[in-house]
Order: sequence, then structure tokens, then C-alpha cells
Amino acid sequence: FKNCSMISKTSSGIELVSFEGYKNPFLSWKKNNFKDNKKLIASIAFARNLIEYLHDQNHDSYKKLTSLLHWKEDSSSITLRHFKEIYDGFFEPKLIISDGSKTVLELLFEQADNCLRNAGDVGIENKIVMSIAIRIKMEQILVQRIGVDFWKGIQGNGSQTKLLCNKFKEDFPGDDFLRIVEKVNIMTPENIHVNSFMFEPILDMSGDHLKELYSELLAWNP
Repeated sequence: FKNCSMISKTSSGIELVSFEGYKNPFLSWKKNNFKDNKKLIASIAFARNLIEYLHDQNHDSYKKLTSLLHWKEDSSSITLRHFKEIYDGFFEPKLIISDGSKTVLELLFEQADNCLRNAGDVGIENKIVMSIAIRIKMEQILVQRIGVDFWKGIQGNGSQTKLLCNKFKEDFPGDDFLRIVEKVNIMTPENIHVNSFMFEPILDMSGDHLKELYSELLAWNP
């Protein structure tokens, strides 16, 4: 067959849709240009992964994008303009944004809240947005409970979630929030990498389960 198709789940059922990115997902990713905000947020992990391929985890752009997937000291200050500068330095076509002064995390939680309200949001970009928001929200709560001194002492790009969870279990054994921590660790992968799991766990998971988990976290930290 010249064209590839796949089954897509919608709010009204399932349908057969064209999947032009199957043979060359990187080209398809570039062509898309993230014309909506959910796809823009979902692209963060993808962009970070590609930068890691081109360079390594010590590259400044990789570290900056890590701060958009984990709760870091600079996470709340990274704007869409900063993200555009990173994106445009590596990829074509250039990224188009309407408000460069808005922070990426503001947009992330705004889109996660939209997913929560809209019953029809079942696409992969919605699930990735929810998963990133869930991870960061959990880390914010853990840092608040544990204290900032331990958090600021964490080194490296990929181990923060595990270290925070282990520290919380050590300091607060039997705490009610541990139930949510375990659910987050099971339902949302810490390392959202193209090469390591191709988003399959998120694809297979019901969007409603992610919404329920995000709602639980908001109840702990509105």
C-alpha cells in the first residue's frame, strides 16, 4: 500500500485515519510545526530527546527542557520565547508563538485543565500533556512536603523523581499521599523518550484514568 492508515479512537467511536508519519516520524513531526498548544507542550519531550541524540545530557538546551519535564528551580521562569529560541536553534521550520512572555508551565497547566474539562480529549498529545502535568504537580507537592534543601541538593537530569519519592517514603511512611505517588509512578513514565518506549504506555492508557489522577493531585495542591 502507498498510504498507511491506523485506527484512531474518537469521542464518538473509532475511525480509520491516514498515518503519514509512520515511515518517517521525524519529518512528520517537523512538518506539523505544533500549530496548537497541546502539540506544542507534547513536543517538549520529543525535542529534548532529539537534542540528546545530537549532543548529550550536559547540553544547555537539554537541561533547560528537562526543567519543563521536572520541577526545577528555573522551571517557573522559562517562557515560550525561551522554548522558541531552543527549538529554532535545532529545528525547521521556525516555531510560531503568539505570546512569548507566557511561561511554558502556565501553558502546560492551562492545557491540562482544558483536557480535564473536555470529555473528547483522547488523542496522544492530550495524554502526554496530562502525563507531564501530573509528574510536575507531584514533584511540586513532594518538594513542598520534604523541604527545599533536599530538592536543591539533587544533581543530574533524570533521577529527581525517584529521589524525591524515596525521600518522601523515608520521611513520611504511611502518609496518605504515598498512594497517589505510587499511582503516578505506575501510570506515567518518568522518562518520556522516543527511543525507550515510543509512548506506548500512554497510548494504551485510558485518558479518563489520567484525568482522575490529575484531579486527585489538584485536590492536594490546587
